[in-house]
Amino acid sequence: ALSMKTAQTFMASTLLVAAACMTGLTVFTALTATSARAESRDVKEAKDSKESKETKIAREASGCEKNEPGSVRKPVCDDRPARPRFSILAAPAVLPTIALIAPTASPSPPAPRPPAIPSPSPSPSLSSPSPTPTIAVPAASPLPVAIPPTATLVTPAPAAPAGIITNPTAKWGNEANRKGALPVAPSEAQNLKPVGTAEAAKLPSSPSSTPSSKPLPPHPPNPPHPLPPAPYESGQLVIYWKDSGDAAIGLAVMAREFKLNPASENRLPNLGGVIATFKLASQREAERIKNLLTARYPSWNIDFHGRYVPHQSTPTPLAKIATLPSSNMPRPRLFTASKIGYPLPAPDAGSGIRVGVIDTAVESGAMLKSVSVVRRSFLAAGEISASPTHGTAIAALIAGRDNAAEFSGISPGVSLHVAAIMRIQGGETASNTAALVRALDWLVGERVQIINLSLGGAGDQVMEEAISRVVRARIIIIAAAGNQGEDAVPSYPAAYPGVIAVTASDALDHIFEQANRGPYVALTAPGVDVWVPDKSGGRYVSGTSFAAAVVSGAVAVMLARYPALDASSARELLCLHARDLGSPGIDPVFGCGLIQLSSTIAALPVRAALK
Repeated sequence: ALSMKTAQTFMASTLLVAAACMTGLTVFTALTATSARAESRDVKEAKDSKESKETKIAREASGCEKNEPGSVRKPVCDDRPARPRFSILAAPAVLPTIALIAPTASPSPPAPRPPAIPSPSPSPSLSSPSPTPTIAVPAASPLPVAIPPTATLVTPAPAAPAGIITNPTAKWGNEANRKGALPVAPSEAQNLKPVGTAEAAKLPSSPSSTPSSKPLPPHPPNPPHPLPPAPYESGQLVIYWKDSGDAAIGLAVMAREFKLNPASENRLPNLGGVIATFKLASQREAERIKNLLTARYPSWNIDFHGRYVPHQSTPTPLAKIATLPSSNMPRPRLFTASKIGYPLPAPDAGSGIRVGVIDTAVESGAMLKSVSVVRRSFLAAGEISASPTHGTAIAALIAGRDNAAEFSGISPGVSLHVAAIMRIQGGETASNTAALVRALDWLVGERVQIINLSLGGAGDQVMEEAISRVVRARIIIIAAAGNQGEDAVPSYPAAYPGVIAVTASDALDHIFEQANRGPYVALTAPGVDVWVPDKSGGRYVSGTSFAAAVVSGAVAVMLARYPALDASSARELLCLHARDLGSPGIDPVFGCGLIQLSSTIAALPVRAALK
């Protein structure tokens, strides 16, 4: 028994010793492995640190960095040694780009390394030393370049001819002046045409993309447009107070706080209120004072002093007219009346209707000898009256007659009330807000039923208020849609609510190439290569100005038949019976379509009975 007990004790001790040995071996193995990993990590970190410093130096030398999550996107590059970069830059294909031709540095450069392209983001990336690079482009080359809009191009473009916009898409808007921003003139140094999203998707997204078997066709050049005048009278403000009480307070504020006396001040007895203009030292000073007054006196109508120009094009050469369909030289080529379905205007058409025309002066001539014309000038002292050719053509299309040429205006029986506001200054025909508002006030007092405005500009708050008052007086305003092209911003006053905006078409029902487009365009009328009589015999003219005159004459004929017609009803009837052009239905190019006067007049008695 004793031996048995001794043996059990020995075995227990042996097991304890063995367990202790195993535990110690395990601990020793774990410590050894931890020490080895730590040593390996230290060695790797030292190696990475050395490589990181070398890579960072290389990246800084090449001007590219890696993007970190959530950081602003920067030019991307990899860790391979930097290679020479050539003239191919790429952007994501879904982003708008500008396509142009740029040269290579040498006749046969080595193939460039394709830059890494990140996923599309609101801020396109460009492999260059800075987010907004300046890229020098020499004279000419067959190599296409896709450059994101954020790039600034420095290219030796040829000087633009005087009076020509080389970038017709750069226009003055009406929203900028609402926010008090300084007007900025369009650039004449850039001659690039933006590519739409659909076209951009066809461009290769990187130099390594498979090229198309057929090169992309070049974009057709936009037709040159006459350079528009500055949208505002430089350094001037115009204020419209709703009544004489507000005007007295306003004039006192301007004199006391800003030491400014009005350059002009006019009470508007028919529209109501007072309008005044102020001249300041600079446009920037005008902006500063405008912003202060707008914040302090929100009930005032205050804005930069807007400018307005006639919507006409250059005269059509007779050589071109001789090649047009149905041309019968030397007899004038006439198609206006027949195109609107009114081939034989009666001599008394529009009798009893008073039509206001705000334009240049209208000269006397045989074509207007049977028309009652009341004239008044609104030019300031010292201003030189512009040539009367534009206003005379407008008057002739509304009411003129030339029996020898078998020409007749649309409503020869109306009386015309002509407000001459256009001046000539520095070779430019233009007017301004103050003169136009005063002319509107006079025409309201003359009790005209229609006002023709074959002019336009950027618009301003004062003009908008004046037009709204004329519309509330139930006077029909017909305005030219504008001649600045399909990419232009809306022309005012045509785009104001309550105004009937008219665009122009030719003898083949094609849209006038320079006509504005937009949802504000209501109707189409002939206005391209239309013949008008003048003192020298006659001439051909083009522009939305002349299309507006045709519609003014048509509405006068309708009013003579149905005097209760208002602007809304006139537009609705003309739209209902217009001949659809372009895309089916109402569209931003032709509006409702080409007016058809005879069918519209035929519907008037029924409409009158319904009223």
